[in-house]
Amino acid sequence: MRNVAFVVAEPWHSTDWSTDLGLLVREFRRRGTDASLTCLRRVGPEPDYPVFEATSAEMTDPAYWRRRTVTVAIVFNWLIRAGDVLIALRAAGAFVLQYGDSDGLEGMRVHPGAQVVRMWHLQPSFLRKVGGVATLARKYLYGHRREDALLVRNAESAHLTTLTSEPARAAFLRFLRFARRTDLANRVRVLPSPVAAPFRTRPIEPRPRPVVVAVGRWDDPQKDAPLLAAALHRYLSDASPETEVRLIGGGGETPFARLVRDFAGVRYFGRIPHADLTDRLADARILFFASRWEGTPVVSLEMVALGGTVVGPGGLPGLAQFAAEGHGTAAVRRSPVALAQALREEMTAWESGERRPETIAAYWRVRVSPESIVDRWIEWVGNEKR
Repeated sequence: MRNVAFVVAEPWHSTDWSTDLGLLVREFRRRGTDASLTCLRRVGPEPDYPVFEATSAEMTDPAYWRRRTVTVAIVFNWLIRAGDVLIALRAAGAFVLQYGDSDGLEGMRVHPGAQVVRMWHLQPSFLRKVGGVATLARKYLYGHRREDALLVRNAESAHLTTLTSEPARAAFLRFLRFARRTDLANRVRVLPSPVAAPFRTRPIEPRPRPVVVAVGRWDDPQKDAPLLAAALHRYLSDASPETEVRLIGGGGETPFARLVRDFAGVRYFGRIPHADLTDRLADARILFFASRWEGTPVVSLEMVALGGTVVGPGGLPGLAQFAAEGHGTAAVRRSPVALAQALREEMTAWESGERRPETIAAYWRVRVSPESIVDRWIEWVGNEKR
């Protein structure tokens, strides 16, 4: 792997991107590989590794990638975008991996539920919502061919497809079976997003107190701050008076106002630097979600790397994996009652000694380290080239 290009076929925010690509670029460079990032436009400060800005015309031109002598390309495209870029890279002779999360962006056939929920909560009026449901129903039943073709074309163009959780992989494999392209199934792999060193190297702290943390952009309908507040209110009404809740992220002043007023143990921190998040998670037991749709949030991986656990709706692939591993609890449905009950069950597991932070952290720290992720990519590329 002489020359590795991470490719984002859109503007890239160097300090506000859910996956810290720099962790992976730096790890390749530490090993002596000429690694860089290519995007349409960099937004934010210049990082400590090479970033190339390229136009759409350049990205879709094989000659551009040949001039760059790219041998391996890792394209972040949510599986359905940047198809022409994948084709150009393949034509230039690069080994191509498409890398995507699974938060419903892949289309109706892969995640129909997430598509409907997303549309319903983003449309401004009831009539627009009803019209949106009809449009998605037609799309699912009759108009899916173009979307399906894009997904299949990208899976064909990439030598490997990587998703961030096993449930996400299962959802994509169901789509491939529907599309009668099970021949592509062996190209679909699972790798989590990388987690920064402070979350992987900090000494594991005891968790004597019942502390719950929630992190999000609370003015984003995806995170459903009103539901999270309602579930927490129900949970705290009969929880231990020692319970502390830390709410982190911008836009929560209004939805969390009653919660902060009614319970002395609730603190709203607003938006904090990412470097400070380690301190807020390190002694907490539970990271809590009420999201309408979700992939595998990096903060959830940061939490388990510190030895904590995750509670959230069971219908979200990236969150359900933690309950399946015994590192969290999945709510049976997305309601205040069910989410509060899931919190109670998870806190009971902590009180009874079922949750062992050292064991949880040891399991996840290896999986989410940039070293492990790059090792797997190198192994896979080597096997495929034989």
